[in-house]
Amino acid sequence: MQKVHPAKTSVLLASIIAILSLCLAFSPQQAFASSPSESSNLLSRKKVSITAFGHSYKLLDEFTDGQAALDAFKSEHPAFLERAEEYGLPELSVENASQYKSYAMSLEGAIENGEWATILAFLDIYENPESNKAIEEEFGLLENRANSNDLSTEEAISEAEKILPLINGPSTVTIEPLNSGIDLAAARSYAERYAVNHNTKYGYETTWLGIGADCTNFASQILYAGGVNMDISYNTNEGWWWRATNQRSVSWIQAATFARYMGSGYNTTSWSSLVSNVRAGDFIGYDSGGDGEVDHIGFVHSKTGDELYIAQHTTDYIDWDNNTGWPDIDGRYYRIRR
Repeated sequence: MQKVHPAKTSVLLASIIAILSLCLAFSPQQAFASSPSESSNLLSRKKVSITAFGHSYKLLDEFTDGQAALDAFKSEHPAFLERAEEYGLPELSVENASQYKSYAMSLEGAIENGEWATILAFLDIYENPESNKAIEEEFGLLENRANSNDLSTEEAISEAEKILPLINGPSTVTIEPLNSGIDLAAARSYAERYAVNHNTKYGYETTWLGIGADCTNFASQILYAGGVNMDISYNTNEGWWWRATNQRSVSWIQAATFARYMGSGYNTTSWSSLVSNVRAGDFIGYDSGGDGEVDHIGFVHSKTGDELYIAQHTTDYIDWDNNTGWPDIDGRYYRIRR
């Protein structure tokens, strides 16, 4: 397992990234594209970086022309947008894109998988100006604390690096003989019992509009049921712990923070490659737009040949991967904890 520091992400940053000043430097990057489209050139992306503490740090990709990308998306997915507005979402904008992404994730299985993956990939990038703004603000606060000697420069840099996107690119970490100490039988039993029938003790995480957002809460429950001890703190931005439905760490309920805290030993853009490099007892995540932030967490209950039996919440199920949207994600997959 890759060693990572405990997450101490601010509540503001975690809420924006879950659902979600300094100078930015841009350079172009190739657009994602699930299928050929006349609008593909409108979805070109730019790399975004921030300079602080004498270093340059990669932030989340943004569309080169956000308005053009939005116009193209609206023309290609009118049925999804109509459905979202009927649900109660206001007109799509950068400010509410995280709500749209949560809503889209909850529609797994209700939209044809190819279109579902394309919608998620667009929203994952379209929301990033808000997420980057939060990261910039956090960096600014840390620089001020370093300048006023409230933190040493080294401490400020350590804190800043914890809120950055995960590093993109495949890893060649060798699979270890043990799966980080998890009791597989206990973890499986818990996943089977509560994948569809929720454990009311832990509640069920939702967005402010009532959209399901419980994937990481459920993953944390499975991990704890599998005998992995909590890392308890009285600060919600530290450790990995749960005391009550309104008293738990950000890492317990938020996918990107869970992935940062637990570490990721392998990531890939290929579903078949991920399947080849995971086994029963692993946790997996996907980054729907490939921008470096894990959006969703699932648990590998079993593996048979080239198929995974996955337990998850948000769309609640325990099922074989070919009945889910996992193989169709337009982005990057992560093996988490090992």
